[in-house]
Amino acid sequence: MNLWIVIAAMTVVAAAILLLPLVRRRTGAPRSAFDLAVYRDQLAELARDEARGLLAGDEAAAARLEIERRILATGSSEPPARPGSRRARITLMLVAVLGPLAAIALYLDQGAPRMPGHPFAERAKTPSTPEANEAKIAAMVAKLAERLNNAPGDLDGWTLLGRSYMALARYDEAAAAFTHAASLNPTDASLQAGQGEALVFAAKGIVTPAARDVFEAALAIDPKEPRSRFYSGLASIQAGEPKAALAAWEALAAEGPADAPWLPELNRQIAKLKESLAGESKETPEKSPPNKSSDSAPRRDAPPEAPPEAPPEAPPEAP
Repeated sequence: MNLWIVIAAMTVVAAAILLLPLVRRRTGAPRSAFDLAVYRDQLAELARDEARGLLAGDEAAAARLEIERRILATGSSEPPARPGSRRARITLMLVAVLGPLAAIALYLDQGAPRMPGHPFAERAKTPSTPEANEAKIAAMVAKLAERLNNAPGDLDGWTLLGRSYMALARYDEAAAAFTHAASLNPTDASLQAGQGEALVFAAKGIVTPAARDVFEAALAIDPKEPRSRFYSGLASIQAGEPKAALAAWEALAAEGPADAPWLPELNRQIAKLKESLAGESKETPEKSPPNKSSDSAPRRDAPPEAPPEAPPEAPPEAP
């Protein structure tokens, strides 16, 4: 209650300051305007005397210089502007009164007048830990998800929600968000790739048949989509086709940007795969046909040590 009394008092004072010059009646012209008129009459009289020969040139010049000095001392060479019209004064008065009222109404509608204060000194004492930061992010993501329930057509919002869920390791929810975003823009291969990547992480690194279908759909839209190419190679390894994966990854490394942030990780995966293939060829007898079901070959149901870092569309953004 005290807060609103202070706000009302400040509003009244501000309005009074704005309105006082408008409502105060003028009692007459200022002194400087009167003096200026006198000095101008003196200049005119001096010019007439000089024309009749009553003053010599030097005397007239000295007198004119003194009068001009006095004109400058008044601080103005023009008479004051006339006050504005009655309509202009009324308009300004309405603005001065209605402006603060409109601001208060907007604050009551969009602001949070009942929220308690949180001084900076108290905020500085609040510890900032990874758990606390993650809790704040989770709260913001929950608020975003709640808003999107009433905005099913917000493509940017659903894309951001999917990235945010990925950052929080909530992969099933990320997959659902990317699926919704992809339905809003079926021609964006990166949204399909985000959906497939979330499915892979939800399956603890396994490229499931559902995820593989999603990556194939993304590549049908954009054959150069990097994440889909990476995970398709990973799917080949898990299907017992490491050479196909090596060819796919080497092509991706050769065609990708030289400064791509994911390139070092991809090259590490390529080197690791080459080493595995070299060891496998040494252990296989020359006359024995290759056996894809041997223990040295990657199995479909054997997940990698951890889901490798695929070429990202963009770093996850905070909501």
